[in-house]
Amino acid sequence: MHPENNQQDDAGTARILVVEDNSVNRKLSVALVQKWGFIALVACDGREALTILDRERVDLVLMDVQMPVMDGLGATRAIRGQEAESGGHLPIIALTAHAYASDRAKCMDAGMDEVVTKPLDHQVLYETILRLLPEGDEGDSGAVASAASADLMAPAGAATKSHTPQFDRQDAMGRVDGDIQLLEEIAILFLDSCEEWLADLRRGLADSDAAVMERVAHTLKGSAASIGARPLVEAALRVEGIGASLDLAEADAAVRDLESRFEKLAEELRSFLEERAS
Repeated sequence: MHPENNQQDDAGTARILVVEDNSVNRKLSVALVQKWGFIALVACDGREALTILDRERVDLVLMDVQMPVMDGLGATRAIRGQEAESGGHLPIIALTAHAYASDRAKCMDAGMDEVVTKPLDHQVLYETILRLLPEGDEGDSGAVASAASADLMAPAGAATKSHTPQFDRQDAMGRVDGDIQLLEEIAILFLDSCEEWLADLRRGLADSDAAVMERVAHTLKGSAASIGARPLVEAALRVEGIGASLDLAEADAAVRDLESRFEKLAEELRSFLEERAS
């Protein structure tokens, strides 16, 4: 059981189920939900979400779209199918990195109520949650943090003609609702998770497994966006596209570029963490 799911019930507080397979994005979404005064429950895929919904009271779902085992579209269709027999309507917000109108249409056709794109804009997500929650289920309406102070928002290392920062601290602070401690936690989790993701990516490259490369690069892309690492997002997007195309002619160079950008990013993130520790 996820530790977030082992909580005392509070009839006056909305319970929000976060369904997300990406560890970094899951940590961010759960932390924001709790920061705003709601109770967070957690599932890592659609099938696990359905199991939780069978036994727990849930007032709203934040549903990632691309997940293993059962994706967000399939889980939503299953929920709506059950509601057609038993009645009721559970608000479901799709969380997706795909912002095209066709992707939004797929989400709405599956039965989702709204779509919020990644990387998450905390203000948009908060306002969407409040709009869709049943009346009386709001959390702490004053919980959205004000902007952090200028010294915390400043980039970790000013840009120069010879160096472009891999870590945009101002963007990252915006993603975590101005919570510097949460940003530290996300940075640590990101660094730990990336070691495994990069190993998976190398194996996919060695095996010429385009599907693995596409999946791992997609995960890396989403996490990098949440940490304010646009150069790594761009590199991961290139690898994801190569995997999707099944043409691996440029895969080796693209993966080496991604690894190079990650090493620079890791150095900047470690400097940020050392700075915070001191």
